[in-house]
Amino acid sequence: MMKYKRDMLLSIYPPIMFYNKEDVKKIWEIERPRQTPNYVNIYVHIPFCPRKCDFCFLISEVSGLQKMKQYINKLVEEIEYISQKKYLRDAQIRSITIGGGSPTILPTFLLEELFEALYRRFNIIKGETEIAIEMHPGKEVTEEKLQLLKKYNVIRISIGVESFDDDILALNGRNGTSEDAINTLRKLYQAGFDYVNIDIISGMLGETDKTWNYTIAKLLEMQPQEVTLYKLQLYENSKIAIKCKANGLKVMDDGQEFLFAKRFYDLLFENGYKLSTGTYSFCKHELQHKYRKYRNQGEDLVALGVASNGIIDRCVYQNIISLEKYLETDSHITTSYCMTDEDYFYRSMVLGMRSGRIDVQEIFNRHGINPIEFFKTELTDLQNDGYVTVSEQYIEIINNGIYFADDIIRKNFMPKEIMKMEEMMLKYRNYDLSKNKKGLIKK
Repeated sequence: MMKYKRDMLLSIYPPIMFYNKEDVKKIWEIERPRQTPNYVNIYVHIPFCPRKCDFCFLISEVSGLQKMKQYINKLVEEIEYISQKKYLRDAQIRSITIGGGSPTILPTFLLEELFEALYRRFNIIKGETEIAIEMHPGKEVTEEKLQLLKKYNVIRISIGVESFDDDILALNGRNGTSEDAINTLRKLYQAGFDYVNIDIISGMLGETDKTWNYTIAKLLEMQPQEVTLYKLQLYENSKIAIKCKANGLKVMDDGQEFLFAKRFYDLLFENGYKLSTGTYSFCKHELQHKYRKYRNQGEDLVALGVASNGIIDRCVYQNIISLEKYLETDSHITTSYCMTDEDYFYRSMVLGMRSGRIDVQEIFNRHGINPIEFFKTELTDLQNDGYVTVSEQYIEIINNGIYFADDIIRKNFMPKEIMKMEEMMLKYRNYDLSKNKKGLIKK
């Protein structure tokens, strides 16, 4: 029996349960002197899709052009308002990521309005600011849009392929086909986009050795510069969980999913890929996804759009999660939590370890705490089990630890009371189908 398991990726710390309305007013009341230069990252959420996939748990919906116009108008207003904050006036933008949803479902003129507002109000430097966007493969990817992305210096494009097997895509309610993905990739390569990421999901309904091997083989044939592997999550209220429950279906167990993931890692490593900005992402180049890298290192992140999460100095916050209410109000930040020194240290450890390696001196310089001494017992156990290596310079996740990084972090680098909160949330995010009678995994 495995000591740790593969679980949902850690992306927020402290947990959202700590956020409150009172701390919202403190976000811009910042007295601390800023570092020079003042670095900031930006995330923009576009909550529209051509069709919501069955496994999707993100804030997104199918909407018409009128609502898209309303949303971009409101988003531009938010950009104008936030950018005037004194704290951000001299900020140098390290990265901008536009996610969703499917941002490229927006018509060209609305995408242009968004980019114009970002360039008008923020200090974006060509060749230094990494601009990334998520893209849904299919007809929405037109030559006109690709030229627009080039015009505004979009460097990184991430495509949610999930699987190259059409039966797996259909069974899991994925909106799109493998042909859509392949055609979109070819368009991107022909247009000169050299920094393309493909998302794949392990543990999908119906996945077999044959279908999984085919997806990996096709992925390697397409030769993307980056690959990100996610694990299927069954949120209790997601379409796929409801479908599984109604039809007595079950997903593969943790042990089998681990073997599939390990095969994926092994084949990518054999074909020249290496771990990138996390233990679940791979690359074939020296570029690193700046948004993920700097976010994990604790830099400020301005969150724009409905349901976005950000951090300003030590205040984490979330924008309003209802699209309708976002369109109706001028006050978008609804909950926040201003961290204590202790919270801030744990956040650096949690998100830093998420990258796979902690710089010991950097943590000490930032917090005045030696993480090796602070987590001496935990690190000794992890070293003995072969999950991490510890030196004077680094704490690094190794061997099987890379597959179980999130569970290792939750159980070793969080305060016990917060770990319990995480476990409560994971029960909702990992709906239990073990009692279902019908399986779709062929032995």
